[in-house]
Amino acid sequence: VDGTIYVTNDGILDNVTINGALKVGYESPNSTRLEKGIIRNGLTLNGTAFVGVANSLVDGQLIFEGSQTLTGKGQLIFGKGLADGNGLYAGSTETLTIGPDITISGNNGFLGKAGATINRGTIHANTTGGTISTHGTFTNEGELRATDGKFALQNLTNAGRVAVGA
Repeated sequence: VDGTIYVTNDGILDNVTINGALKVGYESPNSTRLEKGIIRNGLTLNGTAFVGVANSLVDGQLIFEGSQTLTGKGQLIFGKGLADGNGLYAGSTETLTIGPDITISGNNGFLGKAGATINRGTIHANTTGGTISTHGTFTNEGELRATDGKFALQNLTNAGRVAVGA
């Protein structure tokens, strides 16, 4: 999909490639407090996914059904929201793998829930006052970088790089 795709009210994306923008809970005229996008059979992100709204408390979540990998050469940006409002995760017994060319950054968000998350990309806590947290089992095989924001990491297995500061 080129251009912009808006996801609200548990919208389903099935085997989709995004070359533009994906907005979850972003600039939606019917937004509620929490908007969810359900991912089935893969998501290739070659553009930018905005999960949650940058300047409000409308949260967004991308939920991967089954074990999947977020692939592509793109970025995912968490909005302002609450620390555990914006999220990216798979189900409780599944694994979400973040591909090597994916960068996750932004204000407040979480990765994983009860399942497992494997990071092979870059997760950058880069917003003053923001927190990116992990839940479930979290394995870092890529890079975790904190410049202006912070991490709240639980159940971390680190086989990658951790950088603090510039």
